Amino acid sequence: MSLAQDKATARSLVKAGVSLHDQGNFAGAIAKFDEALAADANNYLALAEKCNSLCFAQRYEECIALCISTLEMHGTQDEIGVVYLAYANSLDHLKRGEEALAMYHRGQEADPDNHQMWYNEGVALAGMKRTDEAIPAFQKSVRLQPKHASSHNALARLEHMRGNRIAATMAYARFLVLEPEGQRAVANLPMLEKALRGDVEQTGKNSVKITVDGSRLPAEGDTTVRENDFAAIELTMSLLSAADFEKKSKGAPHEKFLEKFQMLCGMLEPTDPPKTGFYWAYYAPFFHAMKVDGQLETAVMLMYASSEEKAVRKWLDGHEREVKTFYVWCGNHMWPK
Repeated sequence: MSLAQDKATARSLVKAGVSLHDQGNFAGAIAKFDEALAADANNYLALAEKCNSLCFAQRYEECIALCISTLEMHGTQDEIGVVYLAYANSLDHLKRGEEALAMYHRGQEADPDNHQMWYNEGVALAGMKRTDEAIPAFQKSVRLQPKHASSHNALARLEHMRGNRIAATMAYARFLVLEPEGQRAVANLPMLEKALRGDVEQTGKNSVKITVDGSRLPAEGDTTVRENDFAAIELTMSLLSAADFEKKSKGAPHEKFLEKFQMLCGMLEPTDPPKTGFYWAYYAPFFHAMKVDGQLETAVMLMYASSEEKAVRKWLDGHEREVKTFYVWCGNHMWPK
């Protein structure tokens, strides 16, 4: 067999291995990559994909050893990020957190536009309870890849945990239009409702309690510009949510949510001077434009796709054109880098 034939055979075997990996057959994929390496020793793609499959197969020590040798042979190769990622993820799974973080950083230097490198660093940091460091990593991931639902999910969960309700609301909403159905959607829809509603609870037949964190509101005369300051909007949304407890408040859950969400998106309009912080710069223009361009109803119906509301399913089934138009609109949105 000629060298050219060897390489062609290796490429074909790597392609077959990637297909098996995508099907979740990691052992089969690894076998194909080994066949490719038998045909073309030290084939970079075969080595890189084998690293990836070894990590997914939870053969972490083997993965690390192969990553080390692959980096020694092909450290300057294009798309080397997959090897660094498998290496770092394996270290993280073995609870070697600091080593994993160092490897994510090396991978980011070699492949700075690989959003998975930043996302997985965020996962590692969150697992180490280093939330303040994890959040910027997830923010970098969505800047690089606005369609990465898991990064939006992570931001929503962490900001909600920290009490940043409006930031969490926007991240949950973005996640749900990207992934409107499935287990994560079912879990996140009530979290979205809770984040927008705030700390409002009915304490009696005719009484409602609204809990407001006073530390988040500026003191009288305080003109300090704070990043990601949504305190006034949070208070307004809590007051609006209190009306839901009144007997005269009618409407299905998605209808009540849409009414409040329209108010929220209206309050996210640009200001002069502009509000500062990631959430004002990244999410706010998207949701304000959604209102201005008449896309809110479709967006909310998608957010509620995992609910048990029959009216939502009926609407989605009868408005396929609007849903398609909405996703085209999303695709044309210019996200800040």
